[in-house]
Amino acid sequence: MSWPCTKREHVKCTPTFMLGVLIWAGGAQAGDFSVNMAEEQTIRWSGYVENQAALMAFPERELEEGEDEPEGSGLDLMDYNKLRLNLEAKPAAGFSANANLVARSFHGTTSIAMADVLPEKFADDIAMLAMWDPSFASFTMEDEIYLNDAYFSARQGQFKFRMGKQPFRFGSGYFWNPTDPFTVKDMLDPSYEKQGVTAARFEYVLPLQGMIEAWALPRQTFGDFEVEDSAIAARARIAPGQWAFTASYANYRDLAGLDPTAMSMEAFMVQGRRQMVGLDINGEVLGVGLWAEGAYNMMALDDWEGLDKIAEETWIEVDAGAQYVIPGGTTLMVEYLYNQRGMESADAYTLWHWMLYMEQTIRALGQHYGTGTVQVPLGRIHTDLALTGIANLSDGSWLLNPWISYAWGQNLEISAYGAIGFGGKNAELSATGKAGYLRGRFSF
Repeated sequence: MSWPCTKREHVKCTPTFMLGVLIWAGGAQAGDFSVNMAEEQTIRWSGYVENQAALMAFPERELEEGEDEPEGSGLDLMDYNKLRLNLEAKPAAGFSANANLVARSFHGTTSIAMADVLPEKFADDIAMLAMWDPSFASFTMEDEIYLNDAYFSARQGQFKFRMGKQPFRFGSGYFWNPTDPFTVKDMLDPSYEKQGVTAARFEYVLPLQGMIEAWALPRQTFGDFEVEDSAIAARARIAPGQWAFTASYANYRDLAGLDPTAMSMEAFMVQGRRQMVGLDINGEVLGVGLWAEGAYNMMALDDWEGLDKIAEETWIEVDAGAQYVIPGGTTLMVEYLYNQRGMESADAYTLWHWMLYMEQTIRALGQHYGTGTVQVPLGRIHTDLALTGIANLSDGSWLLNPWISYAWGQNLEISAYGAIGFGGKNAELSATGKAGYLRGRFSF
C-alpha cells in the first residue's frame, strides 16, 4: 500500500516569510510567477495542489466461534488534500536559497487498526502491546504542515556549499538504493518527491564530470539529541565516457536489535554505530541503460548478548537493473535486489519486523526481490500506460501495480493506479490487502 509511516520533522505553523512572499507575489501580473530584480537577481515561486483518494480492501479476518460478520462493505476510503509551495531566490551570482512548504489534510478513514493490516497471527500480540502503549493499536494520519526542504547554497569556482534541509540522493537504482541510508522510497511510486535531510554539504567539482562531496548530518533518533547521534557521509564520482563510477561512505546510528527485558521504549530499541561502504556503476551498452550498486554494512555494538537482532554485525545489499526504450517510446525495465539481512521466508517475520518495516526503519523484509515494468506512451491522447510487477522472491508474494496517467493541458495531471497483492496470508506483498488510488495534481 502507498501510505508509508515515515518519520517527519513537522512544522506546526506557516513561516511568516512564506506568507509575505505569497502576498507580495500576488500583486505580480497574472501568470507571471517570477520577478527579476536585476540581471543576476531572481525570486521565483511555484507549486501545486493535489488530491488523492484511496479505496482499500483489507484482508478478511477469520471469525471467532459465535462472532457475527462485520457490517459494511469491507472497504475503506482514505483521502488527502495537499498544497506545496516552492520558493527559489537568487539574490546574487553564486548564491541561492530554496524552500518548499507542504500542507496536508486527511479525510475519510484517518485511523487504521494495526490488526487490520498485519498478519492475523499477530492479533493477540498487538492487543497486549496496545495495553502497554495505546499507540500500538492503530496508525492515525493527522493534518500536517512541514518544510519539505529549506536550504541555501553558495558557489565559488569549483567549490559549492549547501546548508539546511535538502535533497539527499545516493545510488542509481529506481526501486531500491542500498547506498542511500537516509532516503525512503515508496515501491508503488518510487519517483514521488522525498523529504530532505538536515545537513551541511560540501562539494568540489573534478575533471571528467567528476566530483567529491562530504555531508554532516545532525540526526534526531530516540529521545533527546546527543552529539553521538550525528552522521557523516561522503561520495566521490568520476564519469569518463558513457559510464559513471561512484564510491560512497556513511557512518551513523541505526537500530541493531531489541532488548526483550527493557522496561521502556528507549531501552527496548538498541542502537549501534553503522558504517556503510558502497559502490555504484551506471552506463549504457547498445542502447540499454545498466546500473548496479552495492553496499557493505558493519554494525558496531559493545554487547549483542540477549538481543533479538534486527541487524547483523556485517551484511551486504546489492541492487542491479536495466532499462531499454523501444523505438516508438515503449520503455522496458527490470530490477533485482539482494538484501542479506532479510528473512528467507514469511514464517521468519516477527511482529517487530513488520512494525519496523511499516516505519521504514528496515526497508525490506525478504532477501530477494525482483521487478519488471512496461510503460507505453500514447502521445496523441496525452496518456501514459504502465504495468509493474513486484515480487518478494523469498516469501513467494507478488504485487501488480497498474498505472494510467493523463495530462490535461500543461498544468493538470490525473493518475489512477492500483496495488493488487497475491501470495500467502503472512507474506509481505499480499498480507495488507488490495488498494486503488486516484490522484489529481494542478501545478502553477
